[in-house]
Amino acid sequence: MRIAHIIGGLGVGGAERMLQRLVAQHSKQPDISIIVISMTSIGAPGKDMQAQGIRVEALNMKGLFSAVSGFAKMLCLLWKFKPDIVQTWLYWADLAGGLAAKLCRVKAVIWNIRCTHFGDGRWTGHVVRINAHLSHWLPTSIICCGYTAMNFHRDQGFNSDKMVVLPNGYDVQHFNAVKNVRRLPETRSKLQIVALGRMDVLKDYPTFIAAAKIALSDNKDLHFSIFGRGCVNHYSTIKQIAELGIGSNFSLHEEVSDVRTALSKADIFVSSSVSEGFPNVVAEAMAMQVPCVVTDAGDAAIIVGNTGQVVPVSNAEALAEAIRRLARLPQAERDALGLLARKRIVENYEIAYVAQLYSGHYEATLQRVANVR
Repeated sequence: MRIAHIIGGLGVGGAERMLQRLVAQHSKQPDISIIVISMTSIGAPGKDMQAQGIRVEALNMKGLFSAVSGFAKMLCLLWKFKPDIVQTWLYWADLAGGLAAKLCRVKAVIWNIRCTHFGDGRWTGHVVRINAHLSHWLPTSIICCGYTAMNFHRDQGFNSDKMVVLPNGYDVQHFNAVKNVRRLPETRSKLQIVALGRMDVLKDYPTFIAAAKIALSDNKDLHFSIFGRGCVNHYSTIKQIAELGIGSNFSLHEEVSDVRTALSKADIFVSSSVSEGFPNVVAEAMAMQVPCVVTDAGDAAIIVGNTGQVVPVSNAEALAEAIRRLARLPQAERDALGLLARKRIVENYEIAYVAQLYSGHYEATLQRVANVR
């Protein structure tokens, strides 16, 4: 089976890291050949894949002229590679990669939908609407990372008959609390409550900060932290923390290149998002044996199950009370929840298992195409 993966770019993000984990698994199989095509640059995940012996090509599509030449290069790469399947990742790649695959007469085109909100990009909304129309003709199937993402795109007009949910997968040995030596609770002066993610309105950090103020009103032995790109010098965030008077119990940190650095400091992980697809960092925290408090955004509640706390979005009081509940637990009970959380990830979201789901879907898709012909 020859598979070409096409993605808009290879920066550090959830879709990019999932692609990296998936192709690392599939490249171990002698009957699968892979090429990864980035429409823009290679980035850190691309370099990591190249170091693993995976072929990665960058098209450097940044402006109108480079987009035309990049699309021509994409056609050449697909024509020479002759994939059985083109798997595209994210809206722009779904559109451009899907059309290129059709022009090259690829047997099957599989889109990959990763979110429940298509953001504020100038053109992204137009591309989503175009893709909704094309979904009835262009892709052979549409993989969604979660049920919330599937339902959202069905409501946007995407062809629900072609949709299937395949979750993200994780290297559970990489995210191993024992291997990565989480600091012992007795070495901390305060219980550490950690949130992780870029500064973005969808992360709803104002609600997290407001919840911190409420939780600290009757427990000063808590310390709250946010790790993420754009957080340290974010004016309104700094102002909110100062106005609430919780600066001594709250800290902002830059984005970490390895999320284990932040998660190893956490006694409790919090996701306060108002919108998610399949929140990677929640699963990664659980794999690190960190019990979680999450808002009911995307598939967060499905991921956490009975191993943590789930609250409504944008509700600081409910978020604070959930944090309090976990903070009040004896350390042994909180550790037991962490072990249960890791067990849930190992049993349901381990990357080798998820990679088998993907390859099984690829084989079934090709068989269906063959039967139609």
